[in-house]
Amino acid sequence: MDHKRYGSWLIVLFIVLFAGICFGAEGLLIRNAKFQAFDDDGNVLTGGKLYTYEPGTSTPKATYSDYDLQTANANPVVLDSRGEATIYGTGSYKLVLKDSDDVTIWTEDNVPVKSTAIEDADQDTKIQVEETTDEDIIRFDIAGTEQMIIDDGKLEPTTDNDVDLGSVTKQFRAVFAEMFLGYVNRAQFDYNDADQIDVTAGVYDVNGKIAIIGTTVTTSAISSGGTDWHYLFIDYSAIPASCAIDNSDLYWSSTEPTFSETKKGFYHTSNTDDRCIFAVYTVTDDIAEFYHSGDLVIYTDTITDYALADIDEDWADEVTLTIPVVARMSSVTFLGDSTADNDAAAAYWRTNGATATTGNYILVVDEDANLSLAANTVDVICDSNLKLDIKFDVAGDHRLAVYTNGWYFPIGM
Repeated sequence: MDHKRYGSWLIVLFIVLFAGICFGAEGLLIRNAKFQAFDDDGNVLTGGKLYTYEPGTSTPKATYSDYDLQTANANPVVLDSRGEATIYGTGSYKLVLKDSDDVTIWTEDNVPVKSTAIEDADQDTKIQVEETTDEDIIRFDIAGTEQMIIDDGKLEPTTDNDVDLGSVTKQFRAVFAEMFLGYVNRAQFDYNDADQIDVTAGVYDVNGKIAIIGTTVTTSAISSGGTDWHYLFIDYSAIPASCAIDNSDLYWSSTEPTFSETKKGFYHTSNTDDRCIFAVYTVTDDIAEFYHSGDLVIYTDTITDYALADIDEDWADEVTLTIPVVARMSSVTFLGDSTADNDAAAAYWRTNGATATTGNYILVVDEDANLSLAANTVDVICDSNLKLDIKFDVAGDHRLAVYTNGWYFPIGM
């Protein structure tokens, strides 16, 4: 989804909508504040009468003495000694001007009344900037029905609580949801204590709802953790209209989430609308301390996932990493040595089940058994079972140990 393209399209849309209104900011001629009429000799029409009708008919149409159109004038409107009257109206009129003796001076039909709106001929489709005095709201009417307003910077639908974009089957809400489908502005996660973590400043699309974590919230405690992975979920049903969530809207579960192609994120397998945003590892009920920065979560204490042992040269040895099921990439430190004088040997890793014959380089152990351990830290990618294959490139008494330092957030988390 090209978010920039949609964003630019919307900007253009509103420029077009408001162009007519913006041009209204240019200087305009100040017209008479009151209606004034004259007789055929150019004298003010004292006591004159202005009859007002629906256009093309003899059906009276009301005018008003106030801007808000609340107080109707008499019909006809009788002019004062200056031939003047305060007359407000809406739409178009047929006007008939007569003198005090009811002698017709002129008749004009389909006379539009100036309004604070851009409107069509019958005034039922329009953009108006002031329906009532100084209300400072822009209103959009189509075929006589108000569709939406802009009030204090907010675009608000007023009919079906939605704004159609292009067609009734492609509504603004749907486009917005597509634009932000799976959206993540990842929060900061920090170790708090053996049972809780702190979560700060994140934004997530949760199956079409936006959830915003503002100030730091401390999660509920993990109870009876044992030695296991625990996953932090946003409760879809708890997300309020304001989108702002707190710790009561987050919960822990040992249920492993799965990735949803439809929702573009990791979701609970039972509570299928609840999105997973983090994971912690507990050892004998306590959260393993960690540090989080960007895409990487590092354990304070590395975890030994493969104790130092002889390794073959034929991919026969597997390592299962201590990382959450959602992860595929991990930071791993390898240690290697020789227990006897052998040829120098290089160690390699590959994703479990891959067909690579050589694999990815790790380190080289010397041919001299008296030399110290060789070490190297590399990023690796495991399979869905969190496994790696490891090997040396030559036979001999070569050993390797594997220590997991941490894991990288996957796409969708």
